[in-house]
Amino acid sequence: MTPPSPCKNCGMALTDDNKFCPRCGTPTDPTDLSTVPGVSQPIAPANYGSPPHGAPQQSPYPSNPYAPRPPWYIRNRSTIVLIALVVLLILSGIIGYSVFTRGAIQASATATAQTQANATATAIAIATGPPIGFSVTTLHSGQVIPHGIAFTINGTYSSAGSGRVWVVLEDNLGQYYLQTPPVRFNGDGTWIAMNINPALEITRVDFVYVTTAGDMLFKQKVAAKDFGAFSTLPADSTPPLQSIPIVVS
Repeated sequence: MTPPSPCKNCGMALTDDNKFCPRCGTPTDPTDLSTVPGVSQPIAPANYGSPPHGAPQQSPYPSNPYAPRPPWYIRNRSTIVLIALVVLLILSGIIGYSVFTRGAIQASATATAQTQANATATAIAIATGPPIGFSVTTLHSGQVIPHGIAFTINGTYSSAGSGRVWVVLEDNLGQYYLQTPPVRFNGDGTWIAMNINPALEITRVDFVYVTTAGDMLFKQKVAAKDFGAFSTLPADSTPPLQSIPIVVS
């Protein structure tokens, strides 16, 4: 049996059963607050014994080092999704660029073809149409021409066109007289009309462009030596390229 211990306040001998000194009432165990009247026992908080806030929860059971790991595509699914998005964006850009480039190439090819077609049509129109830039250099308005003497007229041009241009003399009654040969284009930007022989009643020299049908009609008149007066020019002819008034004396 443990020998009695004295009271820490008055020295009275105490037994193990004494929680207070019989003499002065001092507690035998000052740390045991539950024995002190009027002192409540502190209550532990609800989270007492739990890890601090934010600390990872610890499993009460040790992890199994032999447990199978998840497949790689599960462990790296975020990375796989990101890579798929990047690849999708790249493919979308490539497809969009291809479509745009193809459209631009087609538009350019169409424009080039249209330009070539226009150029071809223009070339055909020029080659089969009247001459361009046709002008007379050796005959002037009101010029006096001697009667009974054939003379030559010269001029220039930019494009010969079909080259079907004839000289037709016109009298004071509006009658026409065909001259032969037709205007000759020299290929160097100059032309010449020879054997022009006006009568006294002639008042104008006309340079007439004709189509294939008109050219054939004029050639038939030459072949038949029909140089008499006629009242109308061929239906498919244009207004005279040049019409120059003259005086025959």
